Amino acid sequence: MVRSVWGALITVVFVFVFIILFLNVTPGVTPSPLPSPASNRCSPSLYSTINNALPLPVNFCAYGTLPWRNYLGPTPSSTDAANSSIVQTYAVDTAAGAEYFTTYANSRVDGTGIGGFPVYYAATSDPAVYINCSSGSVQYGCTLGSSTAGPTRTVITSSSYGPFNIPAQARPGSTNSKNSGDENLTIIQPARGRYPGLAVNLYFTGCNQWSNWTNSDIVGTNVCSGSFVGASFSNVATDNGVNPGNIDGGDDFAAIIPHYNEVVTTGVINHALELRVSCVARPPGRFPGTTAEVCNSGGLIAGAHIHLRRTHAQMDTIGASITNYSYLKPFYYALIDYGGFVLDTSGPSNSYKFVGPISIEDASVWLRSGGSNPWVAWFNAQGAPSYNNANGAYFYDKVNFFAPIASYLEVLAPCHDVGTC
Repeated sequence: MVRSVWGALITVVFVFVFIILFLNVTPGVTPSPLPSPASNRCSPSLYSTINNALPLPVNFCAYGTLPWRNYLGPTPSSTDAANSSIVQTYAVDTAAGAEYFTTYANSRVDGTGIGGFPVYYAATSDPAVYINCSSGSVQYGCTLGSSTAGPTRTVITSSSYGPFNIPAQARPGSTNSKNSGDENLTIIQPARGRYPGLAVNLYFTGCNQWSNWTNSDIVGTNVCSGSFVGASFSNVATDNGVNPGNIDGGDDFAAIIPHYNEVVTTGVINHALELRVSCVARPPGRFPGTTAEVCNSGGLIAGAHIHLRRTHAQMDTIGASITNYSYLKPFYYALIDYGGFVLDTSGPSNSYKFVGPISIEDASVWLRSGGSNPWVAWFNAQGAPSYNNANGAYFYDKVNFFAPIASYLEVLAPCHDVGTC
């Protein structure tokens, strides 16, 4: 009997010591597990659950793991020292005031937009629209996506590629590039359509497409003739969602724009962020980027994968002195877990060297589909003011986001984005 009791005690002590020494668990402290890979929390195959009047579903994520959803953790293996030094310099220059978030107010969505990146889901009953990808009708051309890790692409030259379904009320993120950035539009094709799951990404410039889409519209012919810049087609369930520069500088906005449900509902962003800089180095860029507006001298390489080399706990310590850190935490954590890609430029290209802003899910999709904009409450909670200017009514918040973490930012070696590290 005594031996049994002592044996049980010895066993308990042994197990306890094992936990302490080998599992590195501190007594009385609950460990914070690393986030599981995004593939365990969301699925590209759930695109048919999208409701245009509501934020994107919390369990939907576009495309495969590489390069957008490759979990990095706090200590990736390979870095690019030269470009890391450049991004640290960019991060401390806040003179341009380029660190901000924007969204539409609930009161209106006018004709100029604010340069967002709308992602719609189409129905088979929506207007059937063609794309003119012939030479001379599209500036940067049209390409079909690939499921491989690298930049493999198929060029399309058809004068009437399609038809693709587009919701009649769908509009680009802007129709005035001089006031509010590029005119981008993503339409995910219906699950039972001709091209199920295919994301039709259109890029216009100066396009005045502000009327409803109709059957047999042809982009580049009777719609936005002379101002159609590029198109990229990639399946959100099977492809990698990268284009060779005919849309933006190489990204896909269904893949890397933080969703409302990620930021506010769960507090976990399941993918890399879409970041901007003032200007980039002269070509060539690196996968998944191509190029953008170049600097007069120097510059960060286009396609740079920026990472924050901190643990979540270390970031929380830094965050103690950051205004509104509780609201911004999901973005900082995303920079640790997945990083952010520089694929385009924003603001005065050579006046300053800065990094930012961070784009967020475009509310114009919900408002034009009969819904409301829940981002407004998120902005209001931070005390972000609203403005009325040439771009329409929207909420705007200047935040000192990158400067507090400048010394911990790094640019990763490209092997992380093709899976060879």
